[in-house]
Amino acid sequence: MEKHEKNRGKWCLPTLVIMQIALGLPYLGNIPRVFVDEAWDSALGWNIAQNGKLAHPFIEGMGGVQHCFIQPRVLLPVVSSFVFKFTDCTIFTSRLPSLGFSIIAVICLYLLVSRWFGPYQAFWSCFLMITQAWFFEISRRARPEIHYTALALLLLLVIDNYYRRSSKLTALFVGVICGLMVLAHPTGAVLAAAVFISAFIWMRPKRLVTYFLFTGLGVFIICLPYMIHLFWGVQQPGVIFSEQMQIGLLRSSIISKELSRYKNFLIFPSLVPAGLIMFFVWTTAWFGSKQEKMFVSIITLFVLILPICSVNHYPHYCAATIPFWSMLIVKFCRELLKEPFVLAGYNKIRTALVVLIVSMYLLPSLYIISNMFYSLHKADFDTVITRISERIPSGAKVYANPIFWYNQGKFDYGPYMISYKTGILLDDLDSWVKQSGFEYAIRPSWHLRPPFWAEKASQKALMFTKSSGFDLCCERYFVKIDEFSDPYYGLIEIYKFKPIRQLERY
Repeated sequence: MEKHEKNRGKWCLPTLVIMQIALGLPYLGNIPRVFVDEAWDSALGWNIAQNGKLAHPFIEGMGGVQHCFIQPRVLLPVVSSFVFKFTDCTIFTSRLPSLGFSIIAVICLYLLVSRWFGPYQAFWSCFLMITQAWFFEISRRARPEIHYTALALLLLLVIDNYYRRSSKLTALFVGVICGLMVLAHPTGAVLAAAVFISAFIWMRPKRLVTYFLFTGLGVFIICLPYMIHLFWGVQQPGVIFSEQMQIGLLRSSIISKELSRYKNFLIFPSLVPAGLIMFFVWTTAWFGSKQEKMFVSIITLFVLILPICSVNHYPHYCAATIPFWSMLIVKFCRELLKEPFVLAGYNKIRTALVVLIVSMYLLPSLYIISNMFYSLHKADFDTVITRISERIPSGAKVYANPIFWYNQGKFDYGPYMISYKTGILLDDLDSWVKQSGFEYAIRPSWHLRPPFWAEKASQKALMFTKSSGFDLCCERYFVKIDEFSDPYYGLIEIYKFKPIRQLERY
């Protein structure tokens, strides 16, 4: 790369970082609406910060997570605990680390693409990534997707450094990053494997014995504390390894599950045009440079391995591929503008094709992001809590949907019973409810499931379902004393525990 091109590209990275902050920080506590998994992981981080223990402070059951949390998804709670040491556990503060990791992802993708193809291709690759709807989503949630996405880009950057220098320290750092991805989430382990294998195939590192030895050492160093924690945890009474790891949820219906995943990932039909572009560049990139082939291999391996390891069909997991798609699209457009053999001399046609490709990929995401800001910027969950506080006194023992765990200072939450054996059950329901000492219960009528983008929240009460332990409790042991509608979180019902004499018939 020529020196003057590097100098002209100095403004690119600062601009991208500012752009990510400008898009990621405003209304961070409101957009998107809170999801139950965010409260789940944040509660773990809060317990680490307050009590120095990796155990869930509100949940009972699910293999004994209240005694010791042993799932390999500990990076987010640990990172969050550093934030919660100095702040309260709110939706906004829990999402700040995700914003930080999104900035790391932008920096790493820029440095990587800039090294291979120049600063301007790096700039536009990052621009497409930042403005993609799913990257916007994961960079604003207290979920692990953005963590292992950023680490995957850092991993590629470090592997490329090893390819250039063959340093033992660099190989060790490769292993450290792989270990962090494994501890972020099982999907992070899938992505780490996809990146590591693809980079090995297409970059062919030198000094292989050194590479594998020190990479393995790095993984061992990072994962050793977790392995000790895991070994110690499974010895605790009540901790069940298979149930915590959700092994029973590995279903055989892989095809239907994956079709559902990618239908949701395309927010059918909103991102179907973008999906067509992604499929097209996937096929053409096999004929490109080794870096392009490596990116295609990462996407392919990730898509093939994920169904084997995933226990659900969340579309969020696929967002980890967005940086690679962004780079491939920009590279294809760049090659199209360099007078390819097929359309040589047809400058206007080639320019029109590039505009069409970028528009099909970018415009649906820009619409989704703009609509979320327009529709949800007032979706402040604190207004819901303030309204609830009018009927429930401060410090009361409350049985509530997990999204309310963010407000531990207001009420005394938990426990929340979960079992994955046959859905959600309550073992020995009568004694459990009475021993828990609940005074009130909060029941939202809208089942919060991502991505929910900007759709309207249900304002109608849901029927009680026998498969829901929470519904069964509210129906049998509580009486509704109030309800109100929030335009963004739907109908909220408030229940009070029935007097003991009214419970005797049960």
